[in-house]
Amino acid sequence: MTELMEKNSDEIMGKIYNVSNRFSLLLKFLDCREVLSVQVHTSDDQEQYIPEADTGKTEAWVVLETSEESCIYAGLKEGTNKENLLQSIQDKTFSDRLNSFVPETGNAVFIQSGTLHTLYLKCR
Repeated sequence: MTELMEKNSDEIMGKIYNVSNRFSLLLKFLDCREVLSVQVHTSDDQEQYIPEADTGKTEAWVVLETSEESCIYAGLKEGTNKENLLQSIQDKTFSDRLNSFVPETGNAVFIQSGTLHTLYLKCR
């Protein structure tokens, strides 16, 4: 198997594998009974913030279990700007500035690097 991996590393592991010599896929199982931290991962075009031989962090999620109250927040709503975003943080209405939806079991969700995102059991 190792020989096959080495011979076909670009096809199996991606082109960055030969530079970084590490597996470029990270798998996580998240339990979202409590709100997770709001995150934004560096995008590929922000090279000054990315370690050499690394890339931005784009994510793909598969929803294994959900409820009617579950929520995925991904991206800012249209019309959000620096001023009203900062105000919403002070007013504790930050989630009102985020696009959100209730996921269904089996959904696949693509989060492009540079997109603000979080998960929570209950939509607000």
